[in-house]
Amino acid sequence: MLFPIAEDILARVNRDRVRLGLPALVAPRELRDIAFRRCESMVARGYFDHTDPEDGSTPARTLMSAGGFGGRLAEALYATTAPIGEIAAETVAAWMGSAENRAILLNDDYLFAGVGLAGDGRWWTITQVLAETGP
Repeated sequence: MLFPIAEDILARVNRDRVRLGLPALVAPRELRDIAFRRCESMVARGYFDHTDPEDGSTPARTLMSAGGFGGRLAEALYATTAPIGEIAAETVAAWMGSAENRAILLNDDYLFAGVGLAGDGRWWTITQVLAETGP
């Protein structure tokens, strides 16, 4: 199942946050579900972007707001062809190696997060959604 990989990704991000004196991100089931839905939608519709190609909306923000999450909202994306056992380590290394994603994941304004992933047999799409406030 993919849930353990998603949990591993979040645990690795939290280890980095705690090592730097930041609070660990709380992982409500609702945010995990949003992250998984985002990945599944991108894979099913054949795109990889924060913005929906059909209507220009930002689905992660829309879904988080509808779920009662607020304040600052963010989404980190990654795609890979790595073997399933390497996805967590590769994803977090890539995010932490990107100035933009690192700044998001290590921002102490964010207190809540959820991670999801989906694949099409060739590519894995990984999403982490973050929120400042919860419902």
